[in-house]
Amino acid sequence: MPRGGGIQAIIQLKRSHPDIKIIVLTTFEDEVRVRSAMEAGADGYLLKDAEGDVLIQAIQAVQQGEAPLHSRVTRHFIKDLSNPQDTTNAIRLTGREKEVLQLLVKGQSNKAIAQALTLSEGTVKIHVSNILSKMNVSSRTEAAFQAMQKGWVSPE
Repeated sequence: MPRGGGIQAIIQLKRSHPDIKIIVLTTFEDEVRVRSAMEAGADGYLLKDAEGDVLIQAIQAVQQGEAPLHSRVTRHFIKDLSNPQDTTNAIRLTGREKEVLQLLVKGQSNKAIAQALTLSEGTVKIHVSNILSKMNVSSRTEAAFQAMQKGWVSPE
């Protein structure tokens, strides 16, 4: 998506139009993206291989307050219910990566993070890349949103 990803679009739409209903239609079915979308405010999550009648049913279900999920996506939630775990332990960030993530959440640029932590801008880029990889997200915005939603960092 131009100018940010789908998660950012959901956040902005929900912020400006709180009553809007959003169904994600995507090719991604990995747990992190599903969770991020739902935590951002998506009302449903379908994969692009969904048939037309499934889309119509999903739209009707969302209007009735339900949260339709593609059958392959529901396995993530069922797996979590049958095997609960602390997700903060699942992602192992180094101390420096945690510091970088905290500044990233505050909206700092790589240059500003480098200055604040007395690092080179190239080193910060490496840390950001490692953070995105470990969190399995594709953008700084997704990383910041997920870190705040899970309480790993504070926005202050």
